[in-house]
Formats: sequence, C-alpha cells, structure tokens
Amino acid sequence: MGSLKTDRSDWTSASRFKHFSTNGRYLECKGLGITTNQNTDTDYLLSAAELADVFDPVIYNMLNQTSTTWNILGKDDFSNKGNNQVQFTAKTTINPTVGAYTGNAVVTGNTTRLKYQTKFKKYQVGIEVDGDMIAAARGGPIGDVFAREVKDSTDDLIQKMNQDLFGVKGTEAQAEVIGFEYIANSATYTTLYNLTRSAANKLSPDAAADTYINGASANLSIENLRAAARQAHKEGAQTGNLVWIMDYVQADKLRGIYDATQRMMPTSSRFGFEGRPEFDGIPVFEDKDCNDDDVWLIDLETHRIAIWVPPTLEMLGKSADSQQGFIKTYWCTYNRAPRRLVMIYSNAT
Repeated sequence: MGSLKTDRSDWTSASRFKHFSTNGRYLECKGLGITTNQNTDTDYLLSAAELADVFDPVIYNMLNQTSTTWNILGKDDFSNKGNNQVQFTAKTTINPTVGAYTGNAVVTGNTTRLKYQTKFKKYQVGIEVDGDMIAAARGGPIGDVFAREVKDSTDDLIQKMNQDLFGVKGTEAQAEVIGFEYIANSATYTTLYNLTRSAANKLSPDAAADTYINGASANLSIENLRAAARQAHKEGAQTGNLVWIMDYVQADKLRGIYDATQRMMPTSSRFGFEGRPEFDGIPVFEDKDCNDDDVWLIDLETHRIAIWVPPTLEMLGKSADSQQGFIKTYWCTYNRAPRRLVMIYSNAT
C-alpha cells in the first residue's frame, strides 16, 4: 500500500489518472513489487514467480589454485624411460693428483664419480558423476558435466603437486616426491636417493646451516639473502639460473627493505622473467603454497621435474549408473646439485 499526495489543480490532460480512488487529498494505489511473489524458502531465495533466474553460464573458480613453482621449474621428458627411476651420474671429487710438481716424478689418481637414482612417484585424482546428473546437465550452463569435472579435478591435482614441492617427504619408500625442505635440511633428513648424506658424496653441504639458514624470527634480512646466494654461487650456480621463491608475506618484507631506503624495488630484465621483482639480479616469485615464514633459493638448472607419464584420464568399467575414472600422472623431483638449494626459515611474519 502506498500513498501519493496530490493537488488536483496541478493536473494536466497529459498526466491524468483514469482509474483511481481517493482518500481526501491522497491518491491510493497498490503495486506488484519485485519480492511480492517470491518463495519463502529460508535457504536461498529464488526470484519472484514473474521473473526468471538467469545464472551466468560461466563457472568461476573462487579458489587460488595458481601453481607458480610448478610452472617455473624445468620439466624433463622421461616418457620413454626403460625403468621406473631417474638415474644420473655426478662428479663428486676432483682428481687429487692435480697440482704443480718438480722433477720427473709422476703421481696418478682419478676423479670420483657416483651414481644416483630416485623412483617416479604416482599421483591421482578420482572422478565419478551420476548418470542422472549427466543427463540433467545437458540443458544446463556447462553441458558436459563430466568433462567439466575432469578439468576442475586436473586443476586440483596440479595444485596438490605444487604443494608437495615444498614438502618434507623424500625417502624412496614414501609416496610423495622429494620436497625442497627435505633437500635443504640435511641435519634432520639424513638420507637422499637411498644413500646416507655427506659432504663427501655432495648430498650434504659442508655445514648444515649453509643450506638451512635460521631467520631467528626476525624480519627477512639482506645478510641472510646474500648468505643464501653466496652458498649457491660457491657450489657453481649461475645467477641466470637462480630464482627466489617465497610467500606473499616475505615478499612484502623484502619490499620493506627497499621502502626503508626510499627506493623502488628493482625489476628483472632477464629473458622470460622481465618485470619480475628481483634481489641482487635474482627474480622473485610469490607462491601461495610456500610457508609464510620461508624463503627459497632454487637453481633451475639442477632442480628438475621428471615426467614419466603426463596427466592422463583413465576410464573405469561400469559398476553403477555413473561415469567413473581417474586422472593419473607419474613424476618425480630430483636435484643434480643439492648443495645449491637453500632455505631461509623461521622469518618474522
């Protein structure tokens, strides 16, 4: 019910009301409102009976499933590998007889080389969509609901793989791939590639703190960042192959170092990394899956992802009125120079 005050002396022929009732000087009217015939359900109100519910045909992802680190690490194709392991040989010690000499005495020796291997690990995500859901969705906004489930589940799988890159799993008996922290923390994780780690076989640094730097709950410091870069360079890493990976919190702490000196944070001019923030010539990447107190220095030349079977959809046999399948992939991480991977942990957040 609404009321409209009106003065009849102001009416013109163009604006006259032909069907109305009056109550003294007031015009009385009733209108159909946008919520008049709306259902009274308490969960989620649909539009009024006279209106149509038209949903956007696009399904939007409200999750942050960006897999930054997975995307920047180099991939090696092992699809034609004749067994289920990545195997490589590394030079670990120089020939000890190298050096100046006098007279005609000759001392002989040889270079030390060792074989390393690691198993491919298997990851999967299962999918099942009921038959009536498949039929009902044909007239819906996405059409093929099973195909959409495959797409979204693939995103979920890659996100899980990105998360495990930062993990602490690394033994050959474990299902997960070798994580960054497992490599960096040689004091806690004392085996790698099924071998006991040591400085002699180059699976451990000379001192555990060389690759596992304690941030001591303080703000990220230039000293620790340069100590990490110095360790990687000392082991043979080239600046053009290094990247920093950190959480958004630590990236802001790094920007704060430049803010304090009233300078803009420099950006990378390295090919393929143009425009990225950088520190001492090394591009900086933020990854949501990195712990918010950690900073990583990764050598892209030596830390690799080996893919044996790329993400593949396998359909399962019919056991009910549904379509069933799973997406699988066989892959692993391996590092050809573990002493170049450095972690700065327990920074202030």
